[in-house]
Amino acid sequence: MTLGGFVLAAAVIPIVRALARHYGAVASPRTDRWHAKPTAMMGGIGEALSRIVTMLRSRGIEVRLVIAPYHHSVNVDLHEILRDIRMHVPDAPVLNYADAIENYEYFADGVHMNMNGSEVFLQMLLRDGVLATH
Repeated sequence: MTLGGFVLAAAVIPIVRALARHYGAVASPRTDRWHAKPTAMMGGIGEALSRIVTMLRSRGIEVRLVIAPYHHSVNVDLHEILRDIRMHVPDAPVLNYADAIENYEYFADGVHMNMNGSEVFLQMLLRDGVLATH
């Protein structure tokens, strides 16, 4: 990021935060989230995902979004994740593997798979034709 880009971002961020609070476009703190105060939701992950998908498609790259496994002991709002994806990238195929691995021994912490879990998940993706083997 250039110095000018940094200065512009530093000037715009407080304005965007204020607008988000004014219009109610904020995520409130919850026990299953990492933020401790209301956080602006104007853009964020969904917007970034949309830009990435658009850029990949403009280069002729096929895009398939994959939701990786979560352990059932973790409180993940899958409906919120899918809603955000559908809102920002409505035509992208979404492959949902959230419940594909149930055994906790394959997870480092319930959200992130360990090496063994990654191997199991990779085999699932290969089996289902999600990844091409040339």
